[in-house]
Amino acid sequence: MDTLSHLALGVVVAHTCAGKRNRGIAPLLYGAAAAQVPDLDVLLTPFTDSLGALLSHRALSHSLLLWLTLPPLLTLASTTLHRDTSFSWKRRFVIISAAWLSHLIVDLFNTYGTAYLYPFSLHRFAIDALPILTLSLLLVLSALAIGIGISRIRRGYAPAWLGWSGIALVALYLTTAVAAKTTIETQLSSRFANMPLYTSPMPISIARWHFVADAGNHYIVGRCNPLGQQTTVIAELPKNHHLLTPIANYPKIEDIQRFTKGWFNLQSNTNGLLHLHDLRFSSLATSFPDAYVLTFSIKPTPSAPIIERSKLRRHIGPWF
Repeated sequence: MDTLSHLALGVVVAHTCAGKRNRGIAPLLYGAAAAQVPDLDVLLTPFTDSLGALLSHRALSHSLLLWLTLPPLLTLASTTLHRDTSFSWKRRFVIISAAWLSHLIVDLFNTYGTAYLYPFSLHRFAIDALPILTLSLLLVLSALAIGIGISRIRRGYAPAWLGWSGIALVALYLTTAVAAKTTIETQLSSRFANMPLYTSPMPISIARWHFVADAGNHYIVGRCNPLGQQTTVIAELPKNHHLLTPIANYPKIEDIQRFTKGWFNLQSNTNGLLHLHDLRFSSLATSFPDAYVLTFSIKPTPSAPIIERSKLRRHIGPWF
């Protein structure tokens, strides 16, 4: 999810874990901070190239190894820097661990993929059922987090049901997203029989979905919704995977293929530059190339291909 959603969810989780004895705003700040720690890997971006930044995100910082080892150290640091006898180290540890875990769980549901087993495995786990920006969930979680914060500042404590209702809402939304994905794939499998299928939600909500069907030498790309209405094919895109054959064994090319899980197509221009489009992502645009979100530019050279990642194209509205 986006940064604000993670922060808000961290506050909600912290509230449910803090208990009545731990009043005030401090537990909520711990939860918000811990829920954002995994995404601090973006601070490494200036020290690597665009491809390295893409592949390092949601790797070590999102691994179960770091989740098991770093929260105890952060708890120890917090008890040294913030001495409060009413806020025990056990309660701090629970809040930090739970808020951090909430980040890892929610990230599992979108398309980018999360390397839980890093560095032992580079595999990225993804359910592909939740857009990174989910506007409805963001608004409700933010409202709950603000309400909890204001209540704690004014009265020292907010009703427990506020926190639990937020967690229930997230669980319900995730369950609904997975149910929608299952329904859509069942509908599409009858229309595109014997074709591998990939589905993911469009930006903003889970009401509209993007699908890709593998038709052999080309992909069929379209839009649909969980109600089975308005299933529309918007393009048939040649794979052109053969263009990658001369450089397919270079490590960075293998990294890209692994990251896209094979759902990509290629285009070449007159200068010999290849454009590799990750078809797992799609904007709200209804035609290509505007619908492409993530593209890699590959320039073959005698030594090794030069790879650059394009700026993400959202096409969410008139300004993005």
